[in-house]
Amino acid sequence: MHGMQGTRRGTIRGRRWLGPFVHRGMPRFRRSGYGFDRLWGFTKLTGFELGLMAIAVGWLVGKAVMKGSNYRGGRKYQILAGALTYFSITFSYIPYLFEAAGKQAAEEAKKNPESLKKSVAPAAADPPLTAGTAAIAVGALALVILAAPFLAGFSNVIGWFIIAFGLWEAWKFTRKQPFELSGPHVLAERKTE
Repeated sequence: MHGMQGTRRGTIRGRRWLGPFVHRGMPRFRRSGYGFDRLWGFTKLTGFELGLMAIAVGWLVGKAVMKGSNYRGGRKYQILAGALTYFSITFSYIPYLFEAAGKQAAEEAKKNPESLKKSVAPAAADPPLTAGTAAIAVGALALVILAAPFLAGFSNVIGWFIIAFGLWEAWKFTRKQPFELSGPHVLAERKTE
């Protein structure tokens, strides 16, 4: 019986540290995807590419992480908010990358229609797609997407600063909140006769 209680305590202690971070913080990863959807949707609808939207995403992600941590804040939540903000901003490049690849393939097909016929014919010679190759391809695509702001070189310096401001907003918003306790407080003075 005693050994069982020790195991239970260890589980509870493990949940105390991981509980707010994993159980409340990681669903924010899914919700941060909404940030890049909105950023991309706004750009597609209006035609404006506003870098200030990245700062707004940082603020919203920071607010969501603070809410998930019961407004505790701290270093691990700052790192989580910064990572989620960076993922949200850089993953907003996904539709642009696919759009550019599609345009490039269409231009290549217009210039040289014979290359399209050659690439379609020997399809049986390709090896089958395995889970390992698919994982490597997805990992490589994720690395390209995470590096996308820096692949444009120095022509995107303003974009770097905007991303830095968005990360700073998320970092600043999730800093540790000081715990203040005061008291005892007198509710009403007693009248003595």
